[in-house]
Amino acid sequence: MSSRMDLMDLARHLRQESLFVQSEKQNLQSLNEKVMKAAENLYHLSWIARQQRQTLDNLLLSHADSNIASCYHRSNVVETANFIDSYKQLGINDSNYSEFLQQLRENPKLLASCLNYGEKIDLNTMHGIVNIIMAAIYGNCILPEDEVHALILLKELMSLQLALSENPRRLLRHGSCAFSRVYKIFNECLFSAKIFLTAALHEPIMHLLMADDLFLDIDPSKAAVRFHPQERLRHFGKEGTPEYAASLQQYRNWTIKKLVNITNRFIEEIRNNLYCFPQSLSWLARQMYNIVMKAKRVEVREVGAMCADLVFAFFICPAIVDPESYGITDIPISYIARFNLMQVAQILQVLAMSKWEEIDPKLMDLYGKFEKDCMSSLLDLILEGSTSDSPADLVNQFQDLNRSAVLITETELHSLVSFLRSVETEMSDPVLKKTLYAMINHLPVSQVNGSSSIPNGNLVNSGIVANSTDNQPMTPSTKRSFLGKGVLMCKHIFF
Repeated sequence: MSSRMDLMDLARHLRQESLFVQSEKQNLQSLNEKVMKAAENLYHLSWIARQQRQTLDNLLLSHADSNIASCYHRSNVVETANFIDSYKQLGINDSNYSEFLQQLRENPKLLASCLNYGEKIDLNTMHGIVNIIMAAIYGNCILPEDEVHALILLKELMSLQLALSENPRRLLRHGSCAFSRVYKIFNECLFSAKIFLTAALHEPIMHLLMADDLFLDIDPSKAAVRFHPQERLRHFGKEGTPEYAASLQQYRNWTIKKLVNITNRFIEEIRNNLYCFPQSLSWLARQMYNIVMKAKRVEVREVGAMCADLVFAFFICPAIVDPESYGITDIPISYIARFNLMQVAQILQVLAMSKWEEIDPKLMDLYGKFEKDCMSSLLDLILEGSTSDSPADLVNQFQDLNRSAVLITETELHSLVSFLRSVETEMSDPVLKKTLYAMINHLPVSQVNGSSSIPNGNLVNSGIVANSTDNQPMTPSTKRSFLGKGVLMCKHIFF
């Protein structure tokens, strides 16, 4: 009797454990489904945000195909983007395109060579192609693995473009080379960069916005010009008199004091938050210094100035001038405040370059008020570290979180393939040519309709289709490909 009761107790406990294990499995499955759904929504929002940012950039840069009306229309179309399965649009070619996208994504060195060759063929197409690569192939660097691929791409572009140029700094500052374009988008997408910029710049920018009543002009010759003639007469007196010169100098001294106090606040906040400076950007700056120095085509001071440009001219200072687009503040910025922000950004750039470039003597009454090497010392801290680190060591890796989608419009997909075919034809390196040919040879030859072959403008004429189950306007589609370990299964593609 006792043995029978023991067996019954054992069976009851086993049953309870089985139910508990089943319940835990269901909970884990439910949590995994929620994570996948959240990740999918994040991919969608990121893709839409990138398209909106591209529309804004086109409008600000006054592209020929970008006016207020077309930008509003494009923005509305992107906001209502309809995502559909790729096989519904690509048919039997779905798996071929999926394999192609996976191979291209996992080969950033080949992609860098293609971009380098592409500039020699047609520089006008590069803006759109770089946007496709960063938004679609590397998914706006949301996931760590995409950030690692993008870092390798940037490093290879340094070796192919900056290291081989006779004037790499001019090439970098011009902003038209593939490296500059990729680096700009990389900064805008990088989450750690947004954290640093917000932490370092929010407080000093808000302080400046609260005192935007007067122009703080660096150039002493323009100080009085900002005033209306009657105001100028009231503030400074009659021009050419000793009283006028004395009043103007007094106003200049006040402006310098104001600028120094405001700029020092920026410097202090940048220094205090340097601990959260993006490791990826530090690694890129170190790589640039090492690669360009090894090339031995320019002087050491030019290399240092390039690193300063990389950190300040292309990362920190643009965020100071345009804090709204970087999410630092959502407060409307007046014309005067914008001008003053530009003055602060200019001062920071000059101070960062002071180690390698002489400061204009007529402005020493301003720059002489700052501590020596106050900004260049920050750059030295950023450049500290090994140049041999792997990008994977800098990025927090989540082993179980992999990319589940590639989002791309149909026209972008065909434009990318067409671009690579053109590069393959002109490519002189036999190894790269063979590799690229193997990737694109099995893809169908398609023609891109309309003038928007590189999608930097109107999406409506870019091969967009609507879901047949509704009557909504035609919307951008996207390619969603599940990237497994070794096999790329194209499950969803948005067109």
